[in-house]
Amino acid sequence: MISIRIIQILNLFFKFDLRIFFLKLDLIFMTDALRNSKFNVLGKIYINLKRSSVAYNNYIKEGKIYLHARVLKDCNVKTRELLLENAHLLNEDLKDDAIDLINHYDIWIEKWIHLKQKKDLELHDVFIFENKYRFPKDAERRLKEEFFKIKNN
Repeated sequence: MISIRIIQILNLFFKFDLRIFFLKLDLIFMTDALRNSKFNVLGKIYINLKRSSVAYNNYIKEGKIYLHARVLKDCNVKTRELLLENAHLLNEDLKDDAIDLINHYDIWIEKWIHLKQKKDLELHDVFIFENKYRFPKDAERRLKEEFFKIKNN
């Protein structure tokens, strides 16, 4: 990757005057910084989505108990916060996916809190609430794909 950048820099130097060269050089480094920021954010989102998947599978497998619902809530809150704080780094299509996920988490978390306030629960108590707003799997898939696209380039 560095060798490609060196070639780009040398190419710019020989084609343009120094003023344009330094403007292009700034653009190259800003693009790299944005790419790195996006990669770091998507990496954190990816890990939390994986955690969420494990927690949800455990929740289903072990009888929908409060213990796994708490872990799932923690994952959802963290993913929501990451998306809210960093969605501006994403392209427009992925911003729409981020909004879809944020909307799902907003509703899910409110329903979770509402049910929790109504009950005094132990870790192994059943914890179920209805939610007609389904998890946007396509949005999750596209965010993961973008993460791997950046990672593999």
